[in-house]
Amino acid sequence: MRVLARCRPDRRPRLTGRIRKRYIALLIILPLVGWLVWRALAIVSARPGPLVDYTSRLADLSAAHQPEGENGWPALAAALEHFDAIGVPEGENWPTDPDAAWQARGLEGVWRGTFDRDRLRFELAYLQHIQQSGVLEELDRMLTAPRFVRTDFPGAEAGLIAADFSEGRHIYWLARSRRASMRVSLDSGEAEQFARAWEHLLLLSRAQSFDALLVSGLAAMRDLEMGLDELALALTEHRLDESVCRSILDSLTGQPVLAPLAMTWESERLFCYDTIQRTHTDDGRGNGILLVETFAQCLGFTAAPNGTLPVGGAQPPLYNLLGLRYASRSETTQLIDRYFDAAIEQSELSRSARRHHSLNLGAFSENLPSRHAFSRLMLTATASVNGMRDVTESKLAATRILLAIEAYEDRHGRLPPSLDALAPGFTQGLPLDPVSERPFVYHPRRGDAQDPRPFWLYSIGLDGEDNGGVETAKTGRRRIDALRDERDGQGYDYIYNALREPVEDH
Repeated sequence: MRVLARCRPDRRPRLTGRIRKRYIALLIILPLVGWLVWRALAIVSARPGPLVDYTSRLADLSAAHQPEGENGWPALAAALEHFDAIGVPEGENWPTDPDAAWQARGLEGVWRGTFDRDRLRFELAYLQHIQQSGVLEELDRMLTAPRFVRTDFPGAEAGLIAADFSEGRHIYWLARSRRASMRVSLDSGEAEQFARAWEHLLLLSRAQSFDALLVSGLAAMRDLEMGLDELALALTEHRLDESVCRSILDSLTGQPVLAPLAMTWESERLFCYDTIQRTHTDDGRGNGILLVETFAQCLGFTAAPNGTLPVGGAQPPLYNLLGLRYASRSETTQLIDRYFDAAIEQSELSRSARRHHSLNLGAFSENLPSRHAFSRLMLTATASVNGMRDVTESKLAATRILLAIEAYEDRHGRLPPSLDALAPGFTQGLPLDPVSERPFVYHPRRGDAQDPRPFWLYSIGLDGEDNGGVETAKTGRRRIDALRDERDGQGYDYIYNALREPVEDH
């Protein structure tokens, strides 16, 4: 009996090996699934972490690069608001056709072709309207302002990327009017009003340059070049006495004409930091993920399954899950820092030295993988800034030489035999061309009916070859290709004392 009892089968259910593995797998998988669901819900509902006040940092950055004293920006902002409110003339002094009205307000016809008051009657009426508004007197009072620091960023509570920078648009249109006034003044024999218009345009460019945003820095270069172009045309078409030339030279050699490019780059880094903090989560240790839905709201982009961010509309929060495939917050910040460190370093280098720098800004941003879509969008458009500044600095240096030549001719009654004759009496030194890194070429010549200029002052351009002053066959703005990294500029030079473009090229 004991033997039989010992041999009786155990009726308690036993887990087979397969069932036991299933239970173990469930014990592992269920918590993991629960964690994934919790993580997904957390990502979908995630919002950016604590925000740093980068608007104040931008203001501090701008102030640190300017002299102490009264801030002229509030007065400038008020003048621009006044300018925007004056509208256009009424009655017979303004065209009823919308296209003609737009063309008249643009004023481009003033600095093209021969000066014909009948052809320009609407443009001249608009300029007179501006003069009578009192805006110019407001600009006069700001000419001695030692600094221009923007402290108010309307709309920046939603991020710098959403802020209202309409002042830049107003500055552009006011600068255009001052360029037009430069020509009108000289053709009326009013050299003082010519100098006044130039000083206003320079003021607008300088104030915008210290606005501590990359877009403002680029706009400042554009507006300054607009004034420099008109100044060079004036020196080609008119004779200015030495006192006027020296006054303008003083305006270009006193306080900085433009903010240091390193400051502009640093401001764009802060701009990117602000966008990062508003479009990424924050785990408290400097890391997080891209909130695709928030990013889409900021930029108007739509997330796509292939990892790119093509243009589109806002997306539901579920799209935040795609942020897992993009670079993390810490990766993005490190990449942004690497880019701007290199950009600032290169801003202090010559063009040739930048070519041999270990990091090519354009290739760096364009070749980023799709997981760095945020950085590609933020950086790609900035790669050519250093080269654009070279062009502006080249025009600035050439204009100083043109003014010195004019002052020399007014004193001696003849052109200088060479540029060396200008130093030190009319210029402190002869700068190299920042584009070609070679001296500017001064080429005395006999004027003729087609080209009455008694000399050419030109850059040999980016190709480094002196082509005898031959410019690209393309007219107008495309002449500038010789100073840029453009194939159409190869084999050509760029003459700074240019002839005025005809009206029909507009």
